[in-house]
Amino acid sequence: SGTSTVEHALDGIDAPVDLASRRRRAFDDAFAPGATVAVGANASRSLVDALKSSGRRPVFVPLDAWSAPIPSDDVGGVVVGAVSGRVPAVDTSLPVVVDAGEHRVPSTGGRPIDVEALTRVHDDIAVGVRAAAGFDVLPGHGVADTPVTGVVVRLPDPADPTTFYAYARGEHTGIEWVALRQPLHPQARHDVSAADLERSSRHLAHLFHLPIGDRFSVDEVDHAVLGVVKAAEYLGWRWWQDPDLVEQYSTFLDDRYGPGHDAYRPAFEPRRSEGPV
Repeated sequence: SGTSTVEHALDGIDAPVDLASRRRRAFDDAFAPGATVAVGANASRSLVDALKSSGRRPVFVPLDAWSAPIPSDDVGGVVVGAVSGRVPAVDTSLPVVVDAGEHRVPSTGGRPIDVEALTRVHDDIAVGVRAAAGFDVLPGHGVADTPVTGVVVRLPDPADPTTFYAYARGEHTGIEWVALRQPLHPQARHDVSAADLERSSRHLAHLFHLPIGDRFSVDEVDHAVLGVVKAAEYLGWRWWQDPDLVEQYSTFLDDRYGPGHDAYRPAFEPRRSEGPV
């Protein structure tokens, strides 16, 4: 299905912004007066309050694996919150407002952010994480006039996010838990079933924000990638999506250190794709 999107984001980071007014204009442009509007179960209090003050009725809905709201057919629109300056895809034909929220890129010494350099750093780290760790990164698009603030990494569903977070923090990556930055709204349980709320919470718990900067050196880019790779390896979930690499790497380690080594061992049974029929 198609997506009708009215993008709403903060203006340039150095410009004064009345967030409430910008939200109100975006809602008025996209949604009918009095409309019921779907928001993710982790919508911020300020976003929910802004919808109410605009005369719309927010209703909480479950989150998908990338924290995008899953709206039902009986609402008049949906607000999708950006994650680290990027927008997860929402499969809907409803009017959509993209909200960048309150997260902004800090400016160093008052200088303007080099958005092109920031985008290159993001893409380099995203490619590195996918190639060297075998983990997914948020595939969404950017938000107009809002610099990306980090790479969003998704841990495999069966893996333990608590241990991964501890290991990745131990590598001095500055990694943050998306669930801590914007947890479930306390009122979400009134609209979302217990099963969907638990599933939404689990999705959030598997998302991590890897901060970036527009002046990252090659070494800093490499360090960000290596921190995720090492945490993935310690946890036993490296190359989760690449079973051939798991086998090759495991064989290499066995040959080099012997079968009793304490290096990487997968915590999962490598998945095999169906061969040609």
